[in-house]
Amino acid sequence: MSGLWLATPAASRAVLIGVHEYKYLPSLPAVRNNLTGLADTLTDERIWGLPRENVVTVPQPEKASDLVDSVADACAQATDTVVIYYAGHGLTDDEFNGELYLALPGSRKFRPDTTCAYDYLRREMIRDRRTHGKQVVIILDCCYSGRALRNGMSPGEDLADLADVRLDDGMAGNGARCLLTAASASSIALAPPGETYTAFTGALLRLLNTGVPEHPGLLDMDTVYNRLQADLRALARPQPSSDANRTRHALPEFGSRGSPRRICIAKNVSTKRKKPSPAPSPEHVRAPAPTPPSPSGVPARMGSLVREYLRSQPAVPGLHLIDGAPGNKVVQQACKAHQPSDREEVIAVWLWRSAWSHPEDSLALTSSGLRVGDNGTYLHVPYEEFGQYTFDSPYRFKRTWWDTSGHRMYRLRITGPQSWSSKEWHRYAPETIAERLQHIRTIAAG
Repeated sequence: MSGLWLATPAASRAVLIGVHEYKYLPSLPAVRNNLTGLADTLTDERIWGLPRENVVTVPQPEKASDLVDSVADACAQATDTVVIYYAGHGLTDDEFNGELYLALPGSRKFRPDTTCAYDYLRREMIRDRRTHGKQVVIILDCCYSGRALRNGMSPGEDLADLADVRLDDGMAGNGARCLLTAASASSIALAPPGETYTAFTGALLRLLNTGVPEHPGLLDMDTVYNRLQADLRALARPQPSSDANRTRHALPEFGSRGSPRRICIAKNVSTKRKKPSPAPSPEHVRAPAPTPPSPSGVPARMGSLVREYLRSQPAVPGLHLIDGAPGNKVVQQACKAHQPSDREEVIAVWLWRSAWSHPEDSLALTSSGLRVGDNGTYLHVPYEEFGQYTFDSPYRFKRTWWDTSGHRMYRLRITGPQSWSSKEWHRYAPETIAERLQHIRTIAAG
């Protein structure tokens, strides 16, 4: 599979954890705003469009189980991507094991029993076998408060190493996982007094809400990390170092398993493309008046038009037109995998050979657009964006000892702002599916 695709919002979950007030540690007032700002950003349709009900906010958790239960539920419910965020103080127990502990409102220095061990969350994600193939994003805006400075959050050792992205231990599947942290071993993760957000989360929110100029239409996590590095370096807030002749800056760290370039939880809002204006007509040629587009940019009855078109065409192997309840169990499971809400109707499903054991690895045409999955990663193309894509079916010759002349084997390929290609090669069906999609592209163009 190639290219990038946005994690399916309806199939993803986010858990946002924050502690802004402590009994025995310095308070971090900006953390309260971090949670609100991040929830608003992730649910913004321009950026990701995560449904509000898919975002769980955990402010001021009193005990470790409050964190662990929320993460366990999110891992069980998501079928695409899980985002885990924590902001607050971080603690370590260097004298014994050097592990990372997330501070709770009643946490004390050098008392791990009053905290939530980060390893509890990691184990919960490993324990849940339903995380097969899912993408996991962990964002830590925290410190080791044993070295905390006034109005700051200071780390001691390598935060990314302590947090560890061994999320694939004991887990099958191809889901990528990544960890983004606020600070490196030699820096201070700031909570500047008087500012709305902590320095790291504020930079992250600005990045997601303004985008990256001259970059493709999606922001993968590797790009987010590199841009945050540049933005925070340009911010250049010097902090006192143990060396009186040096200063150091708060710069994030990043670790991953799999390919972080495939994890996209945000559209690049700076690259919103407007349709070009039509070229002026020569003076002696009267340009026809343009037909006013529908409010959505495509025919209002797009779902009905797609169904009517497919009904009028000859049958395609593996393509099931959904009229009422789908017939067999595999088709039902595929419909469920591609239906983000009750408001969206599945019109047709195409199952290739592997989909009979993995129904989510299939293609669906719904009332809003095209959805296709392979190996637990999904591509969603709304009908409004069909004009930006092309659909074709490259082929290769397959020869056998009994048929040396061979025959053509096809695969479906989708090319556009996000690209996708089926892994398996088949006879006939992908070529016909590509033709159907190209015609639907014409219908969407009005």
